[in-house]
Amino acid sequence: HGFGFGHPAHLGAHLGLERLDSSDKLLETLGWYVDKMLPLEMTRVCPHSPEPEGTCHILVLLVGYSLEPLLQTICFYQPKRIVLVLSKNYGSTVGDVMGGYIERLVGRLVERRLLEHETTIGPKDDQGYFREVKSNPAHVFRLLLDELKSEPPEQVVVDITGARKSMVAGAFFYAAFAGVAISYVEFDDTNYNLVLGRPEGYRSVIRRLPNPYTTFALREWGRVRHLYTHYNFRSAQEVLNQDILPVVKQLAPDSDRSFFEPEQIQAVEELIKILEFYELWDKGDFQGAASKSVLLPDASQPLAVQKLIPLWPPRLESEDGESAARQLVNNLDEQMCLDHENRSFLLRPLFLGVYVADEISRIERLMNLHQDYRSALMRATGLYEMLLHARILTLWYIGAMEYRPSKSSSWQLLEKGSDNWCEQYGPIEKMRGLTQYEKFVFEHEPYERKRTSTHVRWPDNSTYELPSTVQLPDAINELRHKTTHRAIPVPKSTAHLAWQKLRVSFDDYCTKWAPHLETDFNLPEPGAIAYQAQPWSAICELCGLSKVLPPTLLSNERSGT
Repeated sequence: HGFGFGHPAHLGAHLGLERLDSSDKLLETLGWYVDKMLPLEMTRVCPHSPEPEGTCHILVLLVGYSLEPLLQTICFYQPKRIVLVLSKNYGSTVGDVMGGYIERLVGRLVERRLLEHETTIGPKDDQGYFREVKSNPAHVFRLLLDELKSEPPEQVVVDITGARKSMVAGAFFYAAFAGVAISYVEFDDTNYNLVLGRPEGYRSVIRRLPNPYTTFALREWGRVRHLYTHYNFRSAQEVLNQDILPVVKQLAPDSDRSFFEPEQIQAVEELIKILEFYELWDKGDFQGAASKSVLLPDASQPLAVQKLIPLWPPRLESEDGESAARQLVNNLDEQMCLDHENRSFLLRPLFLGVYVADEISRIERLMNLHQDYRSALMRATGLYEMLLHARILTLWYIGAMEYRPSKSSSWQLLEKGSDNWCEQYGPIEKMRGLTQYEKFVFEHEPYERKRTSTHVRWPDNSTYELPSTVQLPDAINELRHKTTHRAIPVPKSTAHLAWQKLRVSFDDYCTKWAPHLETDFNLPEPGAIAYQAQPWSAICELCGLSKVLPPTLLSNERSGT
Protein backbone atom coordinates (compact mmCIF):
# COMPACT_ATOMS: atom_id res chain seq x y z
CA HIS A 1 0.00 0.00 0.00
CA GLY A 2 1.48 3.35 -0.97
CA PHE A 3 1.30 6.90 0.24
CA GLY A 4 2.29 10.21 -1.31
CA PHE A 5 1.05 9.74 -4.85
CA GLY A 6 2.13 6.12 -4.69
CA HIS A 7 5.29 6.53 -2.67
CA PRO A 8 5.91 3.37 -0.55
CA ALA A 9 5.31 4.03 3.11
CA HIS A 10 7.81 1.41 4.27
CA LEU A 11 10.71 3.52 2.94
CA GLY A 12 9.60 6.21 5.36
CA ALA A 13 10.47 8.88 2.84
CA HIS A 14 8.60 12.14 2.91
CA LEU A 15 9.12 14.27 -0.16
CA GLY A 16 10.06 17.30 1.92
CA LEU A 17 13.21 19.28 2.50
CA GLU A 18 15.12 16.53 4.28
CA ARG A 19 14.94 14.15 1.31
CA LEU A 20 16.45 16.72 -1.02
CA ASP A 21 19.67 16.89 0.97
CA SER A 22 20.77 13.59 -0.49
CA SER A 23 20.59 13.15 -4.24
CA ASP A 24 21.28 9.43 -3.95
CA LYS A 25 18.39 8.93 -1.53
CA LEU A 26 16.06 11.01 -3.68
CA LEU A 27 16.91 9.26 -6.93
CA GLU A 28 16.78 5.84 -5.28
CA THR A 29 13.32 6.54 -3.92
CA LEU A 30 11.97 8.01 -7.13
CA GLY A 31 13.68 5.35 -9.24
CA TRP A 32 11.90 2.67 -7.23
CA TYR A 33 8.67 4.62 -7.72
CA VAL A 34 9.16 4.81 -11.52
CA ASP A 35 10.05 1.12 -11.81
CA LYS A 36 7.50 -0.42 -9.47
CA MET A 37 4.61 1.87 -8.71
CA LEU A 38 4.20 4.46 -11.48
CA PRO A 39 3.06 1.86 -14.05
CA LEU A 40 0.41 0.68 -11.60
CA GLU A 41 -0.59 4.23 -10.75
CA MET A 42 -1.05 5.08 -14.42
CA THR A 43 -3.39 2.13 -14.87
CA ARG A 44 -5.53 3.85 -12.26
CA VAL A 45 -4.92 7.45 -13.31
CA CYS A 46 -5.68 7.16 -17.03
CA PRO A 47 -9.11 5.47 -16.83
CA HIS A 48 -10.32 7.96 -14.22
CA SER A 49 -8.88 11.06 -15.88
CA PRO A 50 -10.59 12.82 -18.78
CA GLU A 51 -9.03 12.20 -22.17
CA PRO A 52 -6.49 14.88 -23.07
CA GLU A 53 -8.13 17.50 -25.27
CA GLY A 54 -6.03 17.87 -28.39
CA THR A 55 -2.30 17.34 -28.57
CA CYS A 56 0.08 18.40 -25.84
CA HIS A 57 3.36 19.08 -27.60
CA ILE A 58 4.68 21.22 -24.77
CA LEU A 59 4.15 20.50 -21.09
CA VAL A 60 5.06 23.20 -18.60
CA LEU A 61 5.81 21.87 -15.10
CA LEU A 62 5.85 24.19 -12.11
CA VAL A 63 8.31 22.32 -9.93
CA GLY A 64 7.67 22.12 -6.21
CA TYR A 65 8.93 19.64 -3.61
CA SER A 66 6.86 16.64 -4.75
CA LEU A 67 7.96 15.10 -8.03
CA GLU A 68 5.69 12.06 -8.26
CA PRO A 69 2.66 14.00 -9.59
CA LEU A 70 4.90 15.60 -12.22
CA LEU A 71 5.99 12.16 -13.42
CA GLN A 72 2.35 11.09 -13.63
CA THR A 73 1.55 14.19 -15.67
CA ILE A 74 4.41 13.49 -18.09
CA CYS A 75 3.18 9.94 -18.64
CA PHE A 76 -0.38 11.14 -19.10
CA TYR A 77 0.27 13.88 -21.67
CA GLN A 78 3.26 12.30 -23.49
CA PRO A 79 4.81 15.67 -24.42
CA LYS A 80 7.55 16.19 -26.97
CA ARG A 81 8.99 19.08 -25.02
CA ILE A 82 9.04 19.78 -21.28
CA VAL A 83 9.50 23.28 -19.88
CA LEU A 84 10.50 23.37 -16.20
CA VAL A 85 9.74 26.39 -14.04
CA LEU A 86 12.36 26.04 -11.31
CA SER A 87 12.84 28.13 -8.19
CA LYS A 88 16.34 29.22 -7.28
CA ASN A 89 16.47 26.80 -4.36
CA TYR A 90 14.65 23.91 -2.73
CA GLY A 91 16.01 23.82 0.76
CA SER A 92 19.74 23.26 0.30
CA THR A 93 19.25 22.11 -3.30
CA VAL A 94 19.47 24.68 -6.08
CA GLY A 95 17.02 24.76 -8.95
CA ASP A 96 19.53 23.58 -11.54
CA VAL A 97 20.18 20.41 -9.53
CA MET A 98 16.44 19.77 -9.17
CA GLY A 99 16.13 20.15 -12.94
CA GLY A 100 18.88 17.58 -13.37
CA TYR A 101 16.99 15.12 -11.17
CA ILE A 102 13.88 15.51 -13.32
CA GLU A 103 15.88 15.17 -16.53
CA ARG A 104 17.36 11.85 -15.35
CA LEU A 105 13.92 10.61 -14.28
CA VAL A 106 12.46 11.52 -17.68
CA GLY A 107 15.18 9.41 -19.27
CA ARG A 108 14.14 6.57 -17.02
CA LEU A 109 10.53 6.99 -18.14
CA VAL A 110 11.69 6.50 -21.72
CA GLU A 111 13.70 3.41 -20.74
CA ARG A 112 10.64 1.88 -19.04
CA ARG A 113 8.50 2.92 -22.04
CA LEU A 114 6.25 4.97 -19.82
CA LEU A 115 7.15 7.85 -22.12
CA GLU A 116 6.84 6.63 -25.69
CA HIS A 117 9.40 8.92 -27.30
CA GLU A 118 12.43 11.01 -26.53
CA THR A 119 11.61 14.48 -25.30
CA THR A 120 13.59 17.66 -24.86
CA ILE A 121 13.70 19.29 -21.47
CA GLY A 122 14.66 22.82 -20.52
CA PRO A 123 15.05 25.71 -20.57
CA LYS A 124 18.80 25.92 -20.20
CA ASP A 125 21.27 28.75 -20.56
CA ASP A 126 24.23 28.87 -22.93
CA GLN A 127 26.36 26.90 -20.46
CA GLY A 128 23.82 24.10 -20.16
CA TYR A 129 22.46 25.02 -16.73
CA PHE A 130 18.72 24.97 -16.10
CA ARG A 131 17.22 28.45 -15.89
CA GLU A 132 15.97 29.43 -12.47
CA VAL A 133 13.47 32.15 -11.59
CA LYS A 134 12.52 34.04 -8.50
CA SER A 135 9.33 32.64 -7.02
CA ASN A 136 7.15 35.61 -7.86
CA PRO A 137 4.38 35.93 -10.47
CA ALA A 138 6.17 38.45 -12.69
CA HIS A 139 9.32 36.35 -13.13
CA VAL A 140 7.30 33.19 -13.84
CA PHE A 141 5.19 35.09 -16.39
CA ARG A 142 8.25 36.49 -18.18
CA LEU A 143 9.92 33.08 -18.34
CA LEU A 144 6.87 31.46 -19.93
CA LEU A 145 6.37 34.39 -22.29
CA ASP A 146 9.96 34.08 -23.46
CA GLU A 147 9.92 30.29 -23.85
CA LEU A 148 6.48 29.90 -25.43
CA LYS A 149 6.06 33.09 -27.46
CA SER A 150 6.08 31.29 -30.81
CA GLU A 151 4.11 28.20 -29.77
CA PRO A 152 0.44 27.59 -30.68
CA PRO A 153 -1.49 27.94 -27.39
CA GLU A 154 -3.68 24.91 -28.12
CA GLN A 155 -0.57 22.68 -27.97
CA VAL A 156 0.60 23.92 -24.55
CA VAL A 157 -0.49 22.66 -21.13
CA VAL A 158 0.71 24.18 -17.85
CA ASP A 159 0.73 21.87 -14.81
CA ILE A 160 0.52 23.66 -11.46
CA THR A 161 0.52 20.68 -9.08
CA GLY A 162 2.57 21.20 -5.94
CA ALA A 163 4.11 24.53 -6.90
CA ARG A 164 4.40 27.54 -4.66
CA LYS A 165 1.38 29.86 -4.70
CA SER A 166 3.42 32.73 -6.13
CA MET A 167 4.52 30.53 -9.05
CA VAL A 168 0.95 29.34 -9.62
CA ALA A 169 -0.20 32.97 -9.77
CA GLY A 170 2.34 33.71 -12.49
CA ALA A 171 1.23 30.64 -14.44
CA PHE A 172 -2.40 31.76 -14.26
CA PHE A 173 -1.43 35.22 -15.48
CA TYR A 174 0.31 33.66 -18.46
CA ALA A 175 -2.55 31.24 -19.14
CA ALA A 176 -5.02 34.13 -19.18
CA PHE A 177 -2.72 36.13 -21.45
CA ALA A 178 -1.85 33.40 -23.96
CA GLY A 179 -4.97 31.24 -23.88
CA VAL A 180 -3.34 27.98 -22.74
CA ALA A 181 -4.86 25.23 -20.62
CA ILE A 182 -3.93 24.48 -17.02
CA SER A 183 -3.57 20.96 -15.66
CA TYR A 184 -3.37 19.66 -12.11
CA VAL A 185 -3.26 16.36 -10.26
CA GLU A 186 -6.01 16.05 -7.70
CA PHE A 187 -7.22 13.45 -5.23
CA ASP A 188 -10.35 12.77 -3.27
CA ASP A 189 -10.34 14.25 0.23
CA THR A 190 -11.39 10.88 1.63
CA ASN A 191 -8.12 9.35 0.38
CA TYR A 192 -5.83 11.61 2.39
CA ASN A 193 -3.59 10.04 5.03
CA LEU A 194 -3.63 12.31 8.07
CA VAL A 195 -0.70 10.55 9.74
CA LEU A 196 1.77 11.13 6.93
CA GLY A 197 0.06 14.29 5.71
CA ARG A 198 -0.10 13.00 2.15
CA PRO A 199 -2.69 11.52 -0.23
CA GLU A 200 -2.78 7.76 -0.59
CA GLY A 201 -1.51 6.12 -3.75
CA TYR A 202 -3.59 4.94 -6.70
CA ARG A 203 -6.20 7.64 -6.10
CA SER A 204 -4.96 10.59 -8.15
CA VAL A 205 -6.79 12.02 -11.16
CA ILE A 206 -5.34 14.40 -13.74
CA ARG A 207 -7.68 17.14 -14.87
CA ARG A 208 -7.30 19.96 -17.32
CA LEU A 209 -8.66 23.30 -16.21
CA PRO A 210 -9.51 25.44 -19.23
CA ASN A 211 -8.02 28.86 -19.48
CA PRO A 212 -9.89 31.06 -16.99
CA TYR A 213 -10.48 33.81 -19.53
CA THR A 214 -11.90 31.19 -21.91
CA THR A 215 -13.96 29.41 -19.26
CA PHE A 216 -15.57 32.57 -17.98
CA ALA A 217 -15.33 34.49 -21.28
CA LEU A 218 -13.96 37.49 -19.42
CA ARG A 219 -12.56 39.19 -22.51
CA GLU A 220 -15.86 38.65 -24.30
CA TRP A 221 -17.82 40.05 -21.36
CA GLY A 222 -15.67 43.14 -21.53
CA ARG A 223 -16.53 43.42 -25.22
CA VAL A 224 -20.24 43.03 -24.49
CA ARG A 225 -20.12 45.84 -21.93
CA HIS A 226 -18.25 48.09 -24.37
CA LEU A 227 -20.67 47.33 -27.21
CA TYR A 228 -23.66 47.92 -24.94
CA THR A 229 -22.44 51.29 -23.73
CA HIS A 230 -21.79 52.28 -27.36
CA TYR A 231 -25.32 51.19 -28.37
CA ASN A 232 -24.03 48.45 -30.66
CA PHE A 233 -26.72 46.07 -29.48
CA ARG A 234 -26.62 43.72 -32.48
CA SER A 235 -22.88 43.02 -32.11
CA ALA A 236 -23.30 42.52 -28.37
CA GLN A 237 -25.95 39.88 -29.08
CA GLU A 238 -23.61 38.12 -31.50
CA VAL A 239 -20.81 37.94 -28.92
CA LEU A 240 -23.19 36.54 -26.32
CA ASN A 241 -24.73 33.97 -28.66
CA GLN A 242 -21.49 32.85 -30.30
CA ASP A 243 -18.78 33.24 -27.66
CA ILE A 244 -20.37 33.36 -24.20
CA LEU A 245 -23.58 31.35 -24.05
CA PRO A 246 -21.97 28.18 -25.50
CA VAL A 247 -19.22 28.49 -22.88
CA VAL A 248 -21.55 28.77 -19.89
CA LYS A 249 -23.58 25.86 -21.26
CA GLN A 250 -20.61 23.63 -22.04
CA LEU A 251 -21.04 21.57 -18.87
CA ALA A 252 -24.40 20.08 -17.94
CA PRO A 253 -26.05 22.16 -15.19
CA ASP A 254 -26.54 19.06 -13.05
CA SER A 255 -22.85 18.17 -13.26
CA ASP A 256 -20.90 18.61 -10.03
CA ARG A 257 -18.12 20.15 -12.13
CA SER A 258 -20.30 22.77 -13.80
CA PHE A 259 -19.21 26.35 -13.13
CA PHE A 260 -22.67 27.83 -13.64
CA GLU A 261 -26.08 27.18 -12.14
CA PRO A 262 -29.24 27.15 -14.31
CA GLU A 263 -30.31 30.57 -13.03
CA GLN A 264 -26.94 32.00 -14.04
CA ILE A 265 -27.39 30.69 -17.57
CA GLN A 266 -30.87 32.20 -17.56
CA ALA A 267 -29.36 35.57 -16.59
CA VAL A 268 -27.29 35.53 -19.80
CA GLU A 269 -30.36 34.64 -21.85
CA GLU A 270 -32.33 37.49 -20.27
CA LEU A 271 -29.57 39.91 -21.22
CA ILE A 272 -29.80 38.74 -24.84
CA LYS A 273 -33.54 39.50 -24.81
CA ILE A 274 -32.93 42.99 -23.45
CA LEU A 275 -30.30 43.64 -26.11
CA GLU A 276 -32.78 42.62 -28.81
CA PHE A 277 -35.35 44.97 -27.26
CA TYR A 278 -32.92 47.88 -27.31
CA GLU A 279 -31.80 47.09 -30.86
CA LEU A 280 -35.39 47.35 -32.11
CA TRP A 281 -35.95 50.59 -30.20
CA ASP A 282 -32.74 52.14 -31.53
CA LYS A 283 -33.78 51.25 -35.11
CA GLY A 284 -37.15 52.96 -34.65
CA ASP A 285 -39.15 49.72 -34.51
CA PHE A 286 -41.07 50.76 -31.42
CA GLN A 287 -43.87 48.26 -31.96
CA GLY A 288 -41.35 45.45 -32.35
CA ALA A 289 -39.61 46.47 -29.14
CA ALA A 290 -42.91 46.67 -27.25
CA SER A 291 -43.79 43.13 -28.36
CA LYS A 292 -40.71 41.67 -26.63
CA SER A 293 -41.14 40.12 -23.20
CA VAL A 294 -38.23 41.47 -21.19
CA LEU A 295 -37.47 42.05 -17.53
CA LEU A 296 -37.36 45.82 -18.05
CA PRO A 297 -40.23 47.42 -16.12
CA ASP A 298 -42.40 49.68 -18.25
CA ALA A 299 -41.18 52.74 -16.37
CA SER A 300 -37.56 51.87 -17.25
CA GLN A 301 -38.20 51.46 -20.96
CA PRO A 302 -37.50 54.32 -23.39
CA LEU A 303 -40.38 56.76 -23.52
CA ALA A 304 -40.73 56.25 -27.28
CA VAL A 305 -41.64 52.59 -26.73
CA GLN A 306 -44.13 53.53 -24.04
CA LYS A 307 -45.89 56.36 -25.89
CA LEU A 308 -45.60 56.02 -29.67
CA ILE A 309 -47.19 52.62 -30.25
CA PRO A 310 -50.68 53.98 -31.17
CA LEU A 311 -49.23 55.99 -34.08
CA TRP A 312 -46.14 54.10 -35.13
CA PRO A 313 -46.12 51.81 -38.19
CA PRO A 314 -45.28 48.15 -37.60
CA ARG A 315 -42.26 46.48 -39.15
CA LEU A 316 -43.13 44.95 -42.52
CA GLU A 317 -41.95 41.44 -43.32
CA SER A 318 -42.30 41.36 -47.10
CA GLU A 319 -39.95 39.98 -49.73
CA ASP A 320 -41.43 42.36 -52.31
CA GLY A 321 -39.40 45.51 -51.75
CA GLU A 322 -41.59 47.79 -53.82
CA SER A 323 -44.79 46.57 -52.20
CA ALA A 324 -43.29 46.96 -48.73
CA ALA A 325 -42.15 50.50 -49.55
CA ARG A 326 -45.60 51.48 -50.82
CA GLN A 327 -47.32 50.04 -47.77
CA LEU A 328 -44.96 51.84 -45.41
CA VAL A 329 -45.47 55.13 -47.28
CA ASN A 330 -49.23 54.70 -46.97
CA ASN A 331 -48.89 53.98 -43.26
CA LEU A 332 -46.79 57.10 -42.77
CA ASP A 333 -49.19 59.25 -44.80
CA GLU A 334 -52.08 58.05 -42.69
CA GLN A 335 -50.31 59.01 -39.49
CA MET A 336 -48.49 62.19 -40.54
CA CYS A 337 -50.90 63.98 -42.88
CA LEU A 338 -54.14 65.81 -42.16
CA ASP A 339 -56.62 63.27 -43.44
CA HIS A 340 -58.00 63.18 -39.91
CA GLU A 341 -57.06 65.87 -37.40
CA ASN A 342 -57.22 63.58 -34.36
CA ARG A 343 -54.64 61.22 -35.87
CA SER A 344 -52.24 63.82 -37.18
CA PHE A 345 -48.82 63.17 -35.70
CA LEU A 346 -47.73 66.79 -36.07
CA LEU A 347 -50.75 68.08 -34.16
CA ARG A 348 -50.18 65.91 -31.09
CA PRO A 349 -47.36 67.50 -29.10
CA LEU A 350 -46.92 64.55 -26.75
CA PHE A 351 -46.20 62.11 -29.56
CA LEU A 352 -44.19 64.59 -31.59
CA GLY A 353 -42.24 65.72 -28.53
CA VAL A 354 -41.36 62.19 -27.43
CA TYR A 355 -40.18 61.30 -30.92
CA VAL A 356 -38.08 64.44 -31.38
CA ALA A 357 -36.52 64.17 -27.92
CA ASP A 358 -35.71 60.51 -28.59
CA GLU A 359 -34.08 61.48 -31.88
CA ILE A 360 -32.15 64.38 -30.35
CA SER A 361 -30.56 61.96 -27.90
CA ARG A 362 -29.85 59.55 -30.76
CA ILE A 363 -28.16 62.31 -32.79
CA GLU A 364 -25.97 63.15 -29.81
CA ARG A 365 -24.87 59.51 -29.64
CA LEU A 366 -24.12 59.50 -33.37
CA MET A 367 -21.70 62.35 -32.79
CA ASN A 368 -20.16 61.34 -29.47
CA LEU A 369 -20.02 57.55 -29.76
CA HIS A 370 -19.68 56.95 -33.48
CA GLN A 371 -18.37 60.25 -34.91
CA ASP A 372 -20.98 59.88 -37.67
CA TYR A 373 -21.39 63.58 -38.40
CA ARG A 374 -23.04 63.13 -41.79
CA SER A 375 -25.91 61.10 -40.33
CA ALA A 376 -26.15 63.52 -37.41
CA LEU A 377 -26.47 66.49 -39.78
CA MET A 378 -29.16 64.85 -41.89
CA ARG A 379 -31.20 63.76 -38.88
CA ALA A 380 -30.91 67.14 -37.16
CA THR A 381 -31.97 69.16 -40.21
CA GLY A 382 -34.78 66.72 -40.96
CA LEU A 383 -36.19 67.11 -37.46
CA TYR A 384 -35.77 70.88 -37.67
CA GLU A 385 -37.93 70.81 -40.79
CA MET A 386 -40.49 68.58 -39.08
CA LEU A 387 -40.86 71.10 -36.24
CA LEU A 388 -41.46 73.87 -38.79
CA HIS A 389 -44.18 71.74 -40.37
CA ALA A 390 -45.72 71.30 -36.94
CA ARG A 391 -45.75 75.07 -36.34
CA ILE A 392 -47.50 75.75 -39.65
CA LEU A 393 -50.18 73.20 -38.89
CA THR A 394 -50.56 74.53 -35.36
CA LEU A 395 -51.34 77.98 -36.80
CA TRP A 396 -54.07 76.43 -38.90
CA TYR A 397 -55.39 74.38 -36.00
CA ILE A 398 -55.71 77.33 -33.60
CA GLY A 399 -57.38 79.52 -36.24
CA ALA A 400 -54.50 81.88 -36.96
CA MET A 401 -54.44 81.20 -40.72
CA GLU A 402 -56.58 82.68 -43.49
CA TYR A 403 -57.40 81.47 -46.98
CA ARG A 404 -58.78 83.01 -50.17
CA PRO A 405 -61.09 80.78 -52.20
CA SER A 406 -60.51 80.41 -55.90
CA LYS A 407 -61.70 83.37 -57.98
CA SER A 408 -62.35 85.44 -54.86
CA SER A 409 -60.69 88.64 -53.70
CA SER A 410 -61.64 88.33 -50.02
CA TRP A 411 -59.80 86.42 -47.29
CA GLN A 412 -61.58 84.12 -44.88
CA LEU A 413 -60.51 82.46 -41.66
CA LEU A 414 -59.43 78.90 -42.38
CA GLU A 415 -61.42 76.85 -39.88
CA LYS A 416 -60.63 73.23 -39.16
CA GLY A 417 -63.48 70.83 -39.76
CA SER A 418 -65.38 73.20 -42.03
CA ASP A 419 -67.30 72.13 -45.11
CA ASN A 420 -64.54 73.27 -47.44
CA TRP A 421 -62.07 70.88 -45.80
CA CYS A 422 -60.76 69.46 -49.06
CA GLU A 423 -60.25 72.93 -50.49
CA GLN A 424 -58.31 73.95 -47.37
CA TYR A 425 -56.33 70.75 -47.04
CA GLY A 426 -54.65 70.90 -50.43
CA PRO A 427 -52.63 74.09 -50.01
CA ILE A 428 -51.73 73.32 -46.40
CA GLU A 429 -50.40 69.93 -47.39
CA LYS A 430 -48.36 71.53 -50.17
CA MET A 431 -47.00 74.13 -47.76
CA ARG A 432 -45.62 71.32 -45.65
CA GLY A 433 -43.41 70.32 -48.55
CA LEU A 434 -41.66 73.69 -48.87
CA THR A 435 -38.07 74.15 -47.76
CA GLN A 436 -37.88 77.97 -47.65
CA TYR A 437 -39.88 78.49 -44.47
CA GLU A 438 -38.53 81.93 -43.70
CA LYS A 439 -41.06 83.51 -46.05
CA PHE A 440 -44.05 82.44 -44.04
CA VAL A 441 -42.63 81.68 -40.60
CA PHE A 442 -39.98 84.29 -39.91
CA GLU A 443 -41.63 87.21 -41.74
CA HIS A 444 -44.99 88.88 -41.16
CA GLU A 445 -45.91 89.61 -44.77
CA PRO A 446 -48.71 87.40 -46.16
CA TYR A 447 -47.59 84.40 -48.15
CA GLU A 448 -49.47 83.07 -51.15
CA ARG A 449 -48.89 79.74 -52.86
CA LYS A 450 -49.33 80.96 -56.43
CA ARG A 451 -49.28 77.55 -58.09
CA THR A 452 -52.53 76.52 -56.41
CA SER A 453 -56.05 77.71 -56.98
CA THR A 454 -56.44 78.47 -53.27
CA HIS A 455 -54.16 80.85 -51.36
CA VAL A 456 -53.24 80.61 -47.64
CA ARG A 457 -51.79 83.27 -45.33
CA TRP A 458 -51.74 84.40 -41.74
CA PRO A 459 -52.39 88.00 -40.73
CA ASP A 460 -49.75 90.74 -40.60
CA ASN A 461 -50.19 91.04 -36.85
CA SER A 462 -49.30 87.39 -36.27
CA THR A 463 -47.08 86.78 -33.23
CA TYR A 464 -45.97 83.35 -34.29
CA GLU A 465 -42.60 84.22 -35.77
CA LEU A 466 -39.51 82.30 -34.61
CA PRO A 467 -36.70 84.06 -32.74
CA SER A 468 -33.45 84.52 -34.65
CA THR A 469 -31.66 82.06 -32.34
CA VAL A 470 -33.80 79.27 -33.74
CA GLN A 471 -33.18 79.94 -37.41
CA LEU A 472 -31.06 77.38 -39.22
CA PRO A 473 -28.28 78.96 -41.31
CA ASP A 474 -28.88 78.71 -45.04
CA ALA A 475 -25.49 77.08 -45.58
CA ILE A 476 -26.36 74.18 -43.29
CA ASN A 477 -29.72 73.68 -44.98
CA GLU A 478 -28.02 73.67 -48.39
CA LEU A 479 -25.35 71.25 -47.19
CA ARG A 480 -28.08 68.92 -45.95
CA HIS A 481 -29.55 68.66 -49.46
CA LYS A 482 -26.18 68.17 -51.13
CA THR A 483 -25.12 65.59 -48.55
CA THR A 484 -28.22 63.56 -49.31
CA HIS A 485 -26.81 62.73 -52.74
CA ARG A 486 -23.09 62.67 -51.99
CA ALA A 487 -20.80 61.00 -49.48
CA ILE A 488 -19.45 64.25 -48.03
CA PRO A 489 -17.25 64.29 -44.91
CA VAL A 490 -19.31 66.63 -42.74
CA PRO A 491 -17.30 68.61 -40.17
CA LYS A 492 -18.00 67.91 -36.52
CA SER A 493 -18.65 71.61 -35.88
CA THR A 494 -21.32 71.73 -38.61
CA ALA A 495 -23.17 68.70 -37.28
CA HIS A 496 -22.95 70.06 -33.75
CA LEU A 497 -24.32 73.46 -34.81
CA ALA A 498 -27.28 71.80 -36.55
CA TRP A 499 -27.91 69.75 -33.40
CA GLN A 500 -27.73 72.89 -31.24
CA LYS A 501 -30.21 74.73 -33.47
CA LEU A 502 -32.51 71.74 -33.29
CA ARG A 503 -32.34 71.77 -29.48
CA VAL A 504 -33.21 75.47 -29.38
CA SER A 505 -36.03 74.98 -31.88
CA PHE A 506 -37.42 72.08 -29.87
CA ASP A 507 -37.29 74.07 -26.64
CA ASP A 508 -39.14 76.91 -28.38
CA TYR A 509 -41.76 74.50 -29.71
CA CYS A 510 -42.30 72.92 -26.28
CA THR A 511 -42.67 76.23 -24.44
CA LYS A 512 -44.52 78.41 -26.99
CA TRP A 513 -46.32 76.16 -29.45
CA ALA A 514 -47.23 72.85 -27.84
CA PRO A 515 -49.32 74.49 -25.05
CA HIS A 516 -51.72 75.80 -27.73
CA LEU A 517 -52.66 72.19 -28.39
CA GLU A 518 -52.09 70.52 -25.00
CA THR A 519 -52.23 72.80 -21.98
CA ASP A 520 -50.67 70.22 -19.67
CA PHE A 521 -47.84 69.37 -22.07
CA ASN A 522 -44.71 68.26 -20.20
CA LEU A 523 -41.78 66.07 -21.21
CA PRO A 524 -38.39 65.09 -19.77
CA GLU A 525 -35.50 67.03 -21.30
CA PRO A 526 -33.68 65.43 -24.27
CA GLY A 527 -30.73 63.45 -22.97
CA ALA A 528 -32.67 62.19 -19.96
CA ILE A 529 -32.70 58.48 -19.15
CA ALA A 530 -36.18 58.35 -20.71
CA TYR A 531 -34.46 58.51 -24.10
CA GLN A 532 -31.52 56.23 -23.36
CA ALA A 533 -30.74 52.62 -22.56
CA GLN A 534 -30.45 51.87 -18.87
CA PRO A 535 -26.91 51.93 -17.44
CA TRP A 536 -24.97 48.68 -17.78
CA SER A 537 -24.82 48.22 -14.01
CA ALA A 538 -28.61 48.49 -13.75
CA ILE A 539 -29.11 45.94 -16.54
CA CYS A 540 -26.70 43.51 -14.84
CA GLU A 541 -28.62 43.83 -11.58
CA LEU A 542 -31.94 43.37 -13.36
CA CYS A 543 -30.85 40.21 -15.20
CA GLY A 544 -29.08 38.65 -12.22
CA LEU A 545 -25.62 38.92 -13.77
CA SER A 546 -24.22 39.89 -10.38
CA LYS A 547 -24.13 36.12 -9.77
CA VAL A 548 -22.10 35.57 -12.94
CA LEU A 549 -19.67 38.45 -13.39
CA PRO A 550 -16.93 39.86 -11.15
CA PRO A 551 -17.53 43.37 -9.77
CA THR A 552 -15.10 44.91 -12.27
CA LEU A 553 -17.38 43.85 -15.13
CA LEU A 554 -20.61 44.81 -13.37
CA SER A 555 -19.71 48.48 -13.13
CA ASN A 556 -20.41 50.96 -15.90
CA GLU A 557 -17.65 51.39 -18.45
CA ARG A 558 -15.57 54.44 -17.73
CA SER A 559 -15.73 57.26 -20.23
CA GLY A 560 -13.14 56.96 -22.95
CA THR A 561 -12.65 53.18 -22.61
